Amino acid sequence: MKYRNVCDERIMETESPSSPKFGLRVTARENFNFKIEACLKRLGEGHTDVYHELACAYRDAPEEYRDMEEAVKYFELSAKEGNSNDWIVIGTIYQYGEGVTQDDSLAMRYYMLAAQCGNEKAVYKIGTLYRDGEGVKRDAVKAAKLFEKAAEMGFSMAYTALGECCEKGTGVQKDLKKARELYRRAAEMGDPGAQCALGGSYDGWGETIDYEQAFYWYQKAAQQDWPDAFFYLAHCYAAGKGTERDEERANALFLKAAELGCVESMARLGWRLEHGAGCIPDYEQAFYWYQKAAQQGHSYGIILTGQFLRLGRGTRRDVKQGVSLIREGVRMNSMGREFGCFLLGWCCENGIEMPQDMEKALEYYEEAAEGGSEEALYRLALYYDGENPAVQDPEKAKEYCRQVREDLVFSPTCDLEEQLKIRVIALLERLREV
Repeated sequence: MKYRNVCDERIMETESPSSPKFGLRVTARENFNFKIEACLKRLGEGHTDVYHELACAYRDAPEEYRDMEEAVKYFELSAKEGNSNDWIVIGTIYQYGEGVTQDDSLAMRYYMLAAQCGNEKAVYKIGTLYRDGEGVKRDAVKAAKLFEKAAEMGFSMAYTALGECCEKGTGVQKDLKKARELYRRAAEMGDPGAQCALGGSYDGWGETIDYEQAFYWYQKAAQQDWPDAFFYLAHCYAAGKGTERDEERANALFLKAAELGCVESMARLGWRLEHGAGCIPDYEQAFYWYQKAAQQGHSYGIILTGQFLRLGRGTRRDVKQGVSLIREGVRMNSMGREFGCFLLGWCCENGIEMPQDMEKALEYYEEAAEGGSEEALYRLALYYDGENPAVQDPEKAKEYCRQVREDLVFSPTCDLEEQLKIRVIALLERLREV
C-alpha cells in the first residue's frame, strides 16, 4: 500500500507574544501576523535564510488565512539560495494538490530541479512518477534505474522501492533473494516501509519462513506508526504466528491500522465484528467498516456493504442498492469476487433484483466454487444431492462438501442464510453417517 512520506519541514521557532514569559493570550491570527512580521523584518535586514521560514509560515497557517501562492513563492526563493529540498517541497505541493491545482507535470519539473542539484530524494521522487505513470508515461525500467541511482546515493526509501521492483519483477528481473537484501538494507536504515516488507518476506513470500523474524520487523515498523505494520501484527496475534495468540489484541491492532487508513484492515475489522472474532458480534460497526473500505474502492468492502444493505444487517434494508453494489464489486475482478459470485447466484436463483434463472445461478455458483467459496460449494452440494433428480449425484455432492472440510463438519467461516445453513448441516450429518 502506498503512503505519502511528508518532508519534515517545520516552522522555525520565533518568540511571539503568546510565549509564557509575556503572560499574554493572543489569537491565532495575531500569532501568525507576528511570525510574518518578524520574518519580513529579518528579510529587510538582508537575512535571505528566512525565505524557508516564511514559506512554512504561509503553508502551515490555519486554513482561513493560509496562502499557498506565497508559500510556493518563498519556497522557490529559498531553493534558489541553495536549499534543494525546497524544490522537492514545491513538487510535493503540486503532486498532491495541496492548496493549488494538482499538476504532476509541474511536480516533475520541480523534482528535476532538485535532482540537478544532486538531491537523492528528488531522484527517488522522479522514479515514483515513472513507476506510477504520473505526469509522464509509465516506464518501469526507467523507474527501477532511478531507484537504483538514488539508493547508490544513500536514500533509504530508494532501497525499499528497488526491493519492491525485485520482489514483483517490475522493471527488473524478479529476484526474491535480492529483494530481501534491499529491504534489509533500508530497514536497518530505519525505513518503516522496508521493515514491514522485510517482515513480509519472512511471513510468506521469501525463501525461508521465520514468523518470529516477521513479528520482529512488523513491530519495528509499527513503532513508527506504519499502517500496514499494525495490520500484519494483528494477523500474527490472530493466528498465533511469531507470538502467542491473542484475539483481543488482534482486534485492537486491526482497529489501529484501520484508523490510520489501511483499507485492508477496514475490511478485515468489518469481518471480525460481523462474525464475533475476539469480540461480541456488532453488525452496525461491521457495516461501518465495510462501508469505509468500500469508499476507498476495496472490492470486498463493496460486496459486503452490498450484502448488508440487501439483508438490512446493521443498516436500513435497501435490496436494490445492495445487489447493485454486489455486482459492482464482482466486476472489479479482485478480492472477494468468489463470495460476490455466490451472492449473485443466490439472487439469480431466487429472482432478487434480477430474472429468476437457475441455469445462470449455477454458472455463478460454479465460478464461485472455483475461487474457493465455501458457500458456493455447499450450495452446489445441495443441488446435486437431489434437488434436481435429472442431475442427482450423491458422490459429487459429497466431494463438494469435502472441499470445504474433509471431516464433513460445517465450516464456522461459512456465511449462509439460515434456511440454507440448516439444510447444509442436515446434509453433512447424513454424509457422516454413511
